[in-house]
Amino acid sequence: MKEYCDILASRDANAAIKVKVLRLKTGEILEGTLNVGQALEVIGTLEVGDDAAAANTGDPSTTANGGDFIIVTDDTQAIGVKVPAAWAAQVDGSQWETTWTKADGSQYKVLAASVIAAPDLHAFNSLNGPGVWVAASRDFGRIGGYAQLLEGTQTWFASCTLSDSGAYEDVSYEGRYNLWERCGDTGRITSVVLAVRPKQNPTAFLMLVVINIDPNTQDVEQVLTAILESFDVIGALP
Repeated sequence: MKEYCDILASRDANAAIKVKVLRLKTGEILEGTLNVGQALEVIGTLEVGDDAAAANTGDPSTTANGGDFIIVTDDTQAIGVKVPAAWAAQVDGSQWETTWTKADGSQYKVLAASVIAAPDLHAFNSLNGPGVWVAASRDFGRIGGYAQLLEGTQTWFASCTLSDSGAYEDVSYEGRYNLWERCGDTGRITSVVLAVRPKQNPTAFLMLVVINIDPNTQDVEQVLTAILESFDVIGALP
């Protein structure tokens, strides 16, 4: 658990980051370095069908070597996050529409930009496989602040054990996190959940970030650091 907490406390968002980016709508693959003012260059394309937003099943080895990372975006390119290349095997970039029910019974309609990337979306959604989900919305503010947003996610992790919770802050965002362990049917998945707001404009929107990792098969530090250094709002939110 200490490894996760140390990573959450040590993000440096100003570091230069070499990335490959997959644009779902066009199938373009771009490469470059973030945080140095360098424009990304198109280095190739993938065949992307009409249902690619729901599941881009192209072989990730065609876009990156085993240790590489790719930035995936939602369908509207409002949000993006860097993920292991294998996690780009299945991507759902559709908007998330839901009715959020608070503890007092009040309900609120939520429309959020959303992107999920995982080797297997079904396994990720059932807490039985690795992957990441990022969602951002102005509607989250109707629920309350980031603390209330994070609290509202706790019922999603009934199969897990809450092992840590605390404050989160990086150069761009501040909020809180929960660390869930022994998730899913096998108890192998660890899930990190962030609820954050932008520091420069705290009332603009809120973000949720859910990261599932299997520490038995993945480099926890490498994966967590890549995601925490890259999740961001990059365009107009719905």
